[in-house]
Amino acid sequence: VYIKGEEGAIKAGQRDPNLKCSASTDEKVVVVGGGSGSLGTVQTLRELNFKGSITLLTKEPNLPLDRTKLSKALIADASKIEIRPAEWYTNAGIDVVHDEVTSVDFAKKSVSTQSGKSFPYTKLVLATGGVPRSLPLEGFKDLGNVFPVRFVKDIQNILGALGEEKKKVVIIGSSFIGMEIGNALSKNHDVSIVGMEKAPLERVMGEKVGQIFQGLLEKSGVKFYLNASVDKATPSASNAEKVGAVHLKDGTSLPADDVILGIGVRPATDFLANSSAISLEKDGSIRTDETFAIPALNGDVYAIGDIATYTYHGPGSAPETGSP
Repeated sequence: VYIKGEEGAIKAGQRDPNLKCSASTDEKVVVVGGGSGSLGTVQTLRELNFKGSITLLTKEPNLPLDRTKLSKALIADASKIEIRPAEWYTNAGIDVVHDEVTSVDFAKKSVSTQSGKSFPYTKLVLATGGVPRSLPLEGFKDLGNVFPVRFVKDIQNILGALGEEKKKVVIIGSSFIGMEIGNALSKNHDVSIVGMEKAPLERVMGEKVGQIFQGLLEKSGVKFYLNASVDKATPSASNAEKVGAVHLKDGTSLPADDVILGIGVRPATDFLANSSAISLEKDGSIRTDETFAIPALNGDVYAIGDIATYTYHGPGSAPETGSP
């Protein structure tokens, strides 16, 4: 389904609840992270008439944005995809601080940041999202023009490297990020997508649906290398500091001016690695209860989004009984 309209008209039609508020209690909520989960948290608190102070800490230079538009439309201007404008946060009495969290003292209920500041809290919500995974293979960490996709700066770097001329782009990963980037770039560039599955998106949508999407992108000129494993990346003959080709384990060599990695994320919890109050899961996530509270922290700290691991009770988890 495609819906077309003027950008201004679409934004004007966005639900805009009246959240004008000034803190009138001693309660202090600190939310860590600059994604949609953080925005949803602070907005809901004000909608439910929370009268305490709210501080949103984000290491990104922009306000919370619609991150899906980075890969779907390659929009490199943060102001065009920020979900709420700056004045919305001001009117709602939400302090947005652009600073990276380095540690949390759960005993003293205080969050420390890279700039040396401390933010006390009565309730803390951790919503730091994910860190793009890299390939621990020869060439991928050392060569230039190998890009992740997560932040506005990543899209700016990709578009800057591509320039105006047609380029050979190899995308590693055939799930949502890889397919969306491939579709967006196929109009002006020679795109190849490498995936480990039989069909794109197979793990989340099944092989048959994945093949349908594959066919649509192939009509736009995208080439697919599936059931494939990456071996290494080698430098360009014209510039030894930049990537020139991606090599697969079956011997296939794919010329590449630029390589884009769409191989998922890991939980962004490095700032908690040395915490004695929280034991991270093997994948780096935080186990929570069914309310997303972190056990043993007295219901004062919550984890949501990519960093949270919790018991699933949805369809297929157990026989359903009783009324919905």
